[in-house]
Amino acid sequence: MPGAVEAKPRGVIADIAILGADGVRVPTTLHADTAWFTQRGRAWRADKIEEIEHPVEDPMALHFVVRNGPEWPIKSFVDVVVRVTDQHGGHYLIALRHQIINMAI
Repeated sequence: MPGAVEAKPRGVIADIAILGADGVRVPTTLHADTAWFTQRGRAWRADKIEEIEHPVEDPMALHFVVRNGPEWPIKSFVDVVVRVTDQHGGHYLIALRHQIINMAI
């Protein structure tokens, strides 16, 4: 979920969760290494991705955060693509279209 802070602009901060389908746990050997965000012909590439430990309330998901994005308008939409790498060096792209930038406090 991309978000921004309106009172003191710091740019987009994106909280990304990768969930397993049908109750299948996402392997902990997957790591996000790059995320791309596009909006109306503009693109932001984030190479610095923070991995968040598995929260107790959602042990089936992998959580990541990227910070210091562009100052795109709140309530506008972005497309998000995340590249994850497995323990063998294989790369996988996960895309989610038309995500709204919400305001965070």
